Amino acid sequence: MIMAGEIFYWVLNASILGAAVGLILLIFRRIRALPRFGIYLLWILPLIRFWIPMGLSTKYSLLNIIPRYVTKTVVIWKSTPEYTMMNSIQAAKSYFHIVYTNDLLKNIFNIAGMVWIIAAAAGIRNHQAENYFTRKYRGHYT
Repeated sequence: MIMAGEIFYWVLNASILGAAVGLILLIFRRIRALPRFGIYLLWILPLIRFWIPMGLSTKYSLLNIIPRYVTKTVVIWKSTPEYTMMNSIQAAKSYFHIVYTNDLLKNIFNIAGMVWIIAAAAGIRNHQAENYFTRKYRGHYT
């Protein structure tokens, strides 16, 4: 069974890489020579990265320019080609199932995962309640 801490670990990892791509796109936005439509089209890259956190391992990958002490490539499926994920956090010894480098990190990620799930459930419930009361009392206050 995959624990909430493991899911949180991979979501946080994907978010770090997606946020880095987003920051690069914000910098590209300042370049006036690039057409505005092209910049908007490039926002598809972090969106795809959030949706599909794994990639193909090639020697021509742009992620190979990132120094090895910042990230680690983890092979998640051995085939031709290999499917990999970037691991920016590097808090684990092995990754399927995650074995953390110490018990403190394991506890931190398990607690953060539970808080993340509870906050997401509360946000969804709050959104449902807001929609319910907005529809119910829409005509009474106008």
